[in-house]
Formats: sequence, structure tokens, C-alpha cells
Amino acid sequence: MLAMKLGTRKLRNAITHGRLTICVIGLGRFGLSTACLFASKGAKVIGADDDRGTVRLVNKGKAPFKEPGLGEARRRGGKRLRAMLKVEEAVRWGDVIIVHVPVTVDQNRKPDYSALEGTARAIGLSLKPYSLVIVASTVGPGVTDRIVRGNIQKYSGLTAGGDFGMAYSPVRAASGTVLHDLVNCPRIVGAYDEHSLKTARVVLSVITKGRIVETRDILTAEIAKLFENVYRDVNIALANELAIFCKEYGADYDEAHRSANTHPSCHLHYPGNVGGISIPVDPYLLLSEAKDSGINLRIIGTARKTSNAMLWHSISLVNRAMRESGKRLAGRRVLVLGVSYKPDVKDVEGSRVSDLITLLEGRGVKVIVYDPLFTPRELNKMGYSTRRRLADAARGADCVVVATGHSKFRRLGLRALKRQLKDPPIIVDLGRVIDPERARIVGFTYYGLGYGIPPQA
Repeated sequence: MLAMKLGTRKLRNAITHGRLTICVIGLGRFGLSTACLFASKGAKVIGADDDRGTVRLVNKGKAPFKEPGLGEARRRGGKRLRAMLKVEEAVRWGDVIIVHVPVTVDQNRKPDYSALEGTARAIGLSLKPYSLVIVASTVGPGVTDRIVRGNIQKYSGLTAGGDFGMAYSPVRAASGTVLHDLVNCPRIVGAYDEHSLKTARVVLSVITKGRIVETRDILTAEIAKLFENVYRDVNIALANELAIFCKEYGADYDEAHRSANTHPSCHLHYPGNVGGISIPVDPYLLLSEAKDSGINLRIIGTARKTSNAMLWHSISLVNRAMRESGKRLAGRRVLVLGVSYKPDVKDVEGSRVSDLITLLEGRGVKVIVYDPLFTPRELNKMGYSTRRRLADAARGADCVVVATGHSKFRRLGLRALKRQLKDPPIIVDLGRVIDPERARIVGFTYYGLGYGIPPQA
């Protein structure tokens, strides 16, 4: 069946009745969620991924990672979703190709589009005429046209806008709420031509209840997606800088932040070590393209440096708290609470906690990890030393570092925790989930991110 040849109503019916095949390339958190949503709507879906374990689990009707609702969505999709290893083989069956391959940056902060380029080549070798290709990966400005369309045309001999459709619609979702976000968030769509835009709109409307936001072209859609995460990155960098000011000046960032945000035009974020696979990466996609074009984006570059430096500020807080208590870092035992990249989400991809632990260990610290979202076996596989119970993990530690602010840590029994720690007990609260006054009343030396002790009159 030819996706680009069908009218609006016939196209939607063909998808939901399984007469048209959706091919999703890349079965990570976003790609698999997309595939499951289409399959649950009645579509025939073929997924492609180079991870054998992922392919095996998907074909068994399971999800290879924990994401709320994903297991149930996979079960609803049933046999309508199957997975395979080779992109070329999957594309041969596909009428609509949706690309969810990751884009990363190297050690020099340069974008690595090799996976996307290889995928585009594979699509070109197997693409059927009158299919629609939708790129959902976050990319730099012009990359969809230059790398994806360019390679598909080169290896297929087909022409975008005539022989196949080409669109760009980035994912706007976060770990822990992926399915909800894919269904409910407005979906940005840009396309190579008007016909591709209309076709992409119909395809995406099958799984989304959110508004479809059409842009004038693919370039605008690419830039819009980058602007979202650049805005968040700059805002967090500002929050980080203001939190450091509050700490040194004897103020409380949390209270100042809440008060300032009562103004409708103020939207300050929370400070912290920026993790994940989007915010620490996407600004470099824009910075790289800007640099190649001779454009200097000073604020964005400064924001990245500011947020990257928060890791060192975190180490400084631990060191200062230990010194105040008459302890040196070397040879001490530190309990790190939380390894996820953000609170209440079982996802360590892009987490800065591993970097924090590496820096502590490099200073001669013995680190014990505890995270209620992960089993001891899972934490051991990541290379962490852990214990099954929090009390056992805390026993004999000199300091507790709350690295990820899981809501469970808000309910810590501080008196029971104190009994397990060496005197004097120390808490360094990077997640700002523990009440400083309560911690001090119990007898802790408390240091919190953005929390400064007011000077005595």
C-alpha cells in the first residue's frame, strides 16, 4: 500500500486496520514507546534495533526497560508489533518509516551523526516508492536535509517530494512520562513539501491527542526543538549560579525561587547537576552548527560551562561539610543516595551521579550507593557497591550525599539514620529534599545546594 498516494481518511483507516506498515527504527525509550502506541491502535508495526537483547524481549511481548505504562502498551500491541535487527529488512516492509536513532556528542562536544547517517543509508537501500520518512531524533539545523534526505536519495535513486515523503517531528517527552507525553504533548511537524506535511500529520494523529503544530519547513521544526532544551539549559544554569550566590550569601535559594516565581513572568528552574540524554547534548548541536556558520552564541555556551561546573561545586560542598566536622575526604566512607538522572525515574542514562562518584573515589573516598528504584544486583552491574537495606548501607558512613532527590528520601527517618553514621553525622543535600532545620535539630551537619546559613546578628 502506498502511503503517499492515499487520501486522509483512507490513510488513517489503512494504519488502524493494519493494512499499512509502520517501521520504527531505534527501539530505545522513545522509539519503542512510539511503536507500542501505533500497535495498540491497530497498526502493523515492525521495529528495528541493533541490540539483540532488545529485539528478543520485544518479540516476547516484553519491554527491555522500565517505563510507566510501557509493559501494558507492549501487551496491547500483541503480535502486531515485531522486531528485527537489520534496518534494511525492516524498511522493505515499511510504508511509513519513523527514525528514532540517538544523536550524541563526542569528548570535544562535537555532534556524532554516524548512527543517523548509517540509518539513512540503510533506508535508501530498501525504501519503497511513495513511502513517508519521518525523522524523530533531535538534530542540528539542516541535518535532516543534509544527512538524512541526502543519503536516502543517494542510495535509493528516489527523489523527496516526488518519489517519497520527508518530514521531521521531534519527540517531546521525558523519561518517566514518555507514553503520556507522546499522546498529550503538542507535536511539532515540519516537512519537505506540503503533501509530506499533510501525510505526516495524519500518521501522527493516530497516536497523539495533542495539537499538531505545523512549521513552515523542516529547518524551523529542527530549530524549535533545540530552542526548547536550550531554554531549559540556560534557565537551569541561571538557577545554578543563583543557588551558589545564595549559599555564599547566607540565603535559601528554594525560598527565594518559590517567592520569585509567584510573578507570572518569572519561571526560575531548580538548580542541580544537569543529566539525561537531551539537555546536556542538544545545546551542542546548535552551537556546532552556529560555529560552522561563524555565529557566536555566547549565552548558550556560557550556560553549558556553568552547568558542567556544578559537579565541582557539588564536590566542594561535600569537602566543606567534612572539613567543618573535622574530617578529611581521603579514607572516609560516603553514602550516596540516588543514581538516576532525575528524581523518581528509573533511568541512569546521562546521569551525572556516576561522575560525582568517580570524583569522590578519585579523592580516596569509599562510596556506598543506595537507590530504592534499583535492585542491589542492578547497582552491582553498574559497578557500584551497595547494600539491600538503607540501614546497612549507612552503617559506618561519615557522610550522606543526597545525589538524586527521590520523593522517598523526603521521608527519611533522620534519627534512625543518624544512629548508623559515624559522629559527627553529615548530610550534603544536592536534591534539596531534607528540611535543614529538622536535620540540625536531630544533630546533623547540613549542607544543601543553594542553602546558606544566615549570618548571626
